[in-house]
Amino acid sequence: MEISERRVINWLVHFGLVSKKGQLSRSHVSGHGDGTQIKKVIEGAKAKKLVPIHTEKEKYHKMWHPNVKVVKLNGSLELK
Repeated sequence: MEISERRVINWLVHFGLVSKKGQLSRSHVSGHGDGTQIKKVIEGAKAKKLVPIHTEKEKYHKMWHPNVKVVKLNGSLELK
């Protein structure tokens, strides 16, 4: 599916990557945060329970949150 240039610009404006005047801003998105960014998200969420996924370092999550639940590969977790 091909997306029109106007539609792409509308999305860029919507997410704040381009101003309404069309000036481009630069942003890098890899899908992965560094430790500082992850800690900030954990603290900002103020969640009662934290279930880290797609991580190899649960120990950091446990340092930053008092109620971390780890799910084993192919395992399950009941959330209450």
